[in-house]
Amino acid sequence: MRSAGKSGGAGAAVGKSMFLSYRGGLSELIARLEEKPLDQGARFVQGSGAASLARLLGERIEASSRLRKIDYVSVANIALAYRTADLNISFERSGFLVPRKEGKRITACTWSSTKRTHVAPEGQTLLRTYIGRSGAQEWTSMSDAELIEEARRGRRELTGLDADPRWSQVDRCLSAMPQYPVGHVITVLPIERSKGQT
Repeated sequence: MRSAGKSGGAGAAVGKSMFLSYRGGLSELIARLEEKPLDQGARFVQGSGAASLARLLGERIEASSRLRKIDYVSVANIALAYRTADLNISFERSGFLVPRKEGKRITACTWSSTKRTHVAPEGQTLLRTYIGRSGAQEWTSMSDAELIEEARRGRRELTGLDADPRWSQVDRCLSAMPQYPVGHVITVLPIERSKGQT
């Protein structure tokens, strides 16, 4: 693992996806597309964000206008790796969420290497902290160093974890988190019904 503030290395593939990724990294997606281009390609399109899918479908498809109405917010994913022996807390759960009323910039923290043991070598612990929610997008103007410090401060105040990370990576997931207001199901129902017509 690289030192704090650097990107790349063994943990890079993990940080590229907000929640899930392929066990062998995102190169597996390319390999699978090459094996079954039509089948996997169709699934890839269905998994695209609403705005991207609307552009792919074009103006003539009625579902496009509904897709454009789905709102997204941006989220920062800050991955920090530690030597397990340096940590002063146990990792028996999968992480925690931070409600808005706490007044913190961080919104969640995941014990990534507890949930998926293959993402960190033995003796190492990988944690991911998220910053950004609806109505709190000021973080987008912060530097990577500021985001790392904010992630560390928020986690320290909530858990007492104060060790220095051995490796870090910041991924800015811009317009990546769909918002589901009341009535969202009604909004997307005609889109679901129109799948067979496109």
